[in-house]
Amino acid sequence: PGRANSTVTGAWSLDGKRILFAGRKGGDDPGRFRLYEVGVDGRGLRALTGGPGDPGCTAVPPMRWRADGSLIPDAERRAVDYDDVDPVELNFTDRRVAFASSRTPVVGRDHARRSTTLWVLHPDGRTEPASANRNNDRWPFLLTSGYLAFSLWSRNREVVTADRTDLRPAEPGVDGATRPTDAWLGAFTQMPGGHFGMLVKPPVPVWRPRPLFANRVTFMTTFGQPGDNPPLTVVQAP
Repeated sequence: PGRANSTVTGAWSLDGKRILFAGRKGGDDPGRFRLYEVGVDGRGLRALTGGPGDPGCTAVPPMRWRADGSLIPDAERRAVDYDDVDPVELNFTDRRVAFASSRTPVVGRDHARRSTTLWVLHPDGRTEPASANRNNDRWPFLLTSGYLAFSLWSRNREVVTADRTDLRPAEPGVDGATRPTDAWLGAFTQMPGGHFGMLVKPPVPVWRPRPLFANRVTFMTTFGQPGDNPPLTVVQAP
């Protein structure tokens, strides 16, 4: 009971003695992803999020039903209907952990994907948001500067009208002074919150940015068009 049978996005602790990861239970009811840690010798597995004192979502998530068709009560949905993934330990003596989560149950314009934002887990179990993207922030990685690098999905279906007097949803065949955005970028932020900016902004998607030597950045991307199923490629940018 309580064992994580499906795991993703593992990361070493800064002292090299533990592994942080996201996991969920197996079986017919796999549940949602929560954060765990375990010693490198396989001992001491414990849950970091999703416990009795975890408040869960910041608001009631989209309506959900049980397998038998009954509606899940609001309080229960707030407590369980979210995923915590991508844990990374921060360089604080109290072992805070940054992670990505769908605890803010926002759905962006023109799509049904739940947003994921960056969060911080404190040693006492408190969680607090560290970003506020209505789309997706994923894959945080601690830089030697103490900042976090991460992937940011910038998607905005609103454009400035052609006469530059208004901001409206983009419509096919209607010209505008700007174009809607839809791109994965490499960003950075200070922990706790403070400075924020773009780490790398090429004309291709930026997934899982990681630092290299001489201020270079490596990341996963693809050079194909959506729907072509192009292969993933690892590249670097100056």
